[in-house]
Amino acid sequence: ADITILNGEEQNGPAPCAKVCSGTTGRTTTQWVKTPFDLGGMYTDVDISRCGFVRIPSVTTSLEGIGDQWRVVGITSVYSTTLTDFRVFVMPQHGHIDEQHAR
Repeated sequence: ADITILNGEEQNGPAPCAKVCSGTTGRTTTQWVKTPFDLGGMYTDVDISRCGFVRIPSVTTSLEGIGDQWRVVGITSVYSTTLTDFRVFVMPQHGHIDEQHAR
């Protein structure tokens, strides 16, 4: 399949250098951690080490659920991306979220 890179955060390497990697943290197995200082949200660290990136990738995320996920903010805000992992925080628009509701 052809991959066209329109732009990126870093200079492209020699062709062929594009890589696409996809996966899931697991519908019922994602390890959510409460945010510090009782901020009401949670985060998860996502392991992408098996993708074999040689440059820090641009990451796109989404949140699947059975209801009320539309009330969550932050899922597309990716933090601390490295060659092997990144972090995603989620916060409810109002109130708190806990591990039971995150699953």
